Amino acid sequence: MIAIVPSPWAIFAFYYIFLSDKLDRIYGYIAGFISLGLFLYVLSRCHLYTPVGFKFYRERRSILYRKYILENIRCPNCGSKFQGWVPLTKYAYGLSDYAFICGGCGKEYVPDVVEDSLTKRTIWTLKEARRKVTLKINDLYLRKAVNGKGYTLYLNLTIRNNSKSKMSIFGIYVTTNKNKAHACVFDRVVESEDSFDEGSPMDLPPRSTIEVTAKTFDLEKIDESLSKDEIPLKFFYKLYDYDQDFLYPEYNVSIPRKLIEEMKDQGNLQ
Repeated sequence: MIAIVPSPWAIFAFYYIFLSDKLDRIYGYIAGFISLGLFLYVLSRCHLYTPVGFKFYRERRSILYRKYILENIRCPNCGSKFQGWVPLTKYAYGLSDYAFICGGCGKEYVPDVVEDSLTKRTIWTLKEARRKVTLKINDLYLRKAVNGKGYTLYLNLTIRNNSKSKMSIFGIYVTTNKNKAHACVFDRVVESEDSFDEGSPMDLPPRSTIEVTAKTFDLEKIDESLSKDEIPLKFFYKLYDYDQDFLYPEYNVSIPRKLIEEMKDQGNLQ
């Protein structure tokens, strides 16, 4: 299509500029401008006919929509602004190939643009995307702190990375009924060639499921132990995507009431 539409004008332009008299070259320049304009117009419509070809144009057009969403569209869950986007596929060209991250609740939404057939107005729709990393609290218990003055909280976690990207989880802490936050660390030892690494952050390989225990800091200088009358309520964490170089907002998971009641029954909480 690109070759057929502008080609007659291109032939006229070549003839008048290079083969005709000098007085007729003005017609050649006019034909050349018409040929160039037709070429650019056809190029702008190529995204309708080729799914992969001219991807640079599709990306350009998608960026304009993405910037509009960041500036004007709010999260349907909490009403906060979106802080950025991450591609959902390796070859992300269209708007629906991106997930927008809410800066408040951290939920991911995939946008879609449709036109109302009656009013001809543009309608924006947002569909919640599947979260890349899910965290589940399986169990929790308290033990008398070794170095601290109170009790060390242990949480048995199952962390699943559903994405194809390498992720990192860090900045973990728990909040209690006393409106206090207690910093945590992953209770693990990772062996490498030169050293042992314990704590946070922890890397999550692509398409992986990891079972790990998190605990409150129990050090002489960093005492994050809980008092007897404190009840843990929520677990907070942050995520980083290595492949996309994207820092996600803070997430939180409510500790199941059933686990808290079981901990009370076992005498871990007074």
